[in-house]
Amino acid sequence: MRSTTCMNDFSEVQHGHRLLLRAWHGNSGKDFKVALDKCHPGVTSEIEQEFDKQTPAIMNGSFVACFSEHDPKEDRYGRLSMWRAYSSAGTGVARCLTLARFFRDLMR
Repeated sequence: MRSTTCMNDFSEVQHGHRLLLRAWHGNSGKDFKVALDKCHPGVTSEIEQEFDKQTPAIMNGSFVACFSEHDPKEDRYGRLSMWRAYSSAGTGVARCLTLARFFRDLMR
């Protein structure tokens, strides 16, 4: 995983933050806030204050990972080869996983 602060395009993190705010302040968010306040009066105000207070820590303390799937015929290089550019002096890591192993128990 990589810190979002090291991304070459941090605007993706900012875009996600804007989408959360748009959802919270949009029609669905308004309905959600009404329902929350019916259960716990005033809780939406507390949520907003806490979210605003935690936003810098969330935006600067988040990590991302990338997963892709490739055909067995691509085993030699896979689809992760494009990520080699983000590695300097051979310090990057690519991990190959077999998806079937993750879902084996679900298929039983």
